[in-house]
Amino acid sequence: MIVNMKNDMIMKEVLADISLVLSDPMFSKELYTSDMLNELAIAIFKIKKLLSLQRLNVNERALQIEQYVAEHVSLYMAYFASFNNDACEISPSELIYRTAYSAACLGKTTCYGFSELVRILLLSFQIPSKTILAKFPKEKYKIMHYTTLFKTDDGRNFILDPERRQYCLWKNISFEEYMDQLVYVYPNQDWYQHKLDHCGVGRLASEIFERHDYELVKGLKQLQYRDQ
Repeated sequence: MIVNMKNDMIMKEVLADISLVLSDPMFSKELYTSDMLNELAIAIFKIKKLLSLQRLNVNERALQIEQYVAEHVSLYMAYFASFNNDACEISPSELIYRTAYSAACLGKTTCYGFSELVRILLLSFQIPSKTILAKFPKEKYKIMHYTTLFKTDDGRNFILDPERRQYCLWKNISFEEYMDQLVYVYPNQDWYQHKLDHCGVGRLASEIFERHDYELVKGLKQLQYRDQ
């Protein structure tokens, strides 16, 4: 009985954490059904029990969360097929891959779902975070990328990105050096309003760089953790 009450309390806390993260306009709570929210909460509950990070400091907790997600979730490339197709028609069923649900419950997602899941897990261990945009180094990459920013124990701003971590491991290159090459963009109201444009990928990098209402910074040292 006591165990059940404790589990019920933890589940309520998990649902509250999910709700708080999904209230960020970077994400799309409207993509969720009540069943999806409940399944996601159960998955987060199980991951929390598996990780057991209570005795670790903030930095260690964050890196363990990133590692767990990188090892258990893969990138769902098919989501971007509509963007690469001249018809540019994305099926509503594909939008599920923008969510933490697809990451935690289906095992595959996009950068949007990666960041959403990481942030829910961080918050479940009392670590606040933000989602910002990033542009990959090569010009051929037209789509803006979601990545997660948090503040370390010693006040440094640090990026968590399981999907890019996977990429750097595959390429056998330094994650830190790679992430330092990226241009980071602080999202604004324009992004929130157009995040599902272009077949569900949002404004393109070229559109953002042509505008004057986005703040851009190059490299990790210039990043600041701030309210959006």
